[in-house]
Amino acid sequence: MSISHVGQTIFHAPKCDFSFNYVLHVPAAKKNIISVQQFACDNDVFLEFHPSFFCVKDLATKNLLLQGRCHDGLYPLPRTSEVHHVSTPSASRWHHRLGHPSSSIVSRVLRDNKLYVF
Repeated sequence: MSISHVGQTIFHAPKCDFSFNYVLHVPAAKKNIISVQQFACDNDVFLEFHPSFFCVKDLATKNLLLQGRCHDGLYPLPRTSEVHHVSTPSASRWHHRLGHPSSSIVSRVLRDNKLYVF
């Protein structure tokens, strides 16, 4: 499946906000999935998976930040929370941010630093 966009998003939960720093938009995908490892690293949390529920806990304090129920063998994030999308800046925006270098330099910086623009 092809990736049409790469960006970031924030998941607003009742006790805190969670960041998703490398989100791939795949139009053909029928479900939204996350990398547990990436989610844990991006948010300094750990996850516990139990047969009927899961917990997200703060890595340092061990405090419970989010809990959800298992549904059909999957662990979906609770629907009561909001998700806000933040897109990756365009090549034009990076051109301005980097002090107006040539397009080949902007392309190389985006590629070498994994700052993807589609």
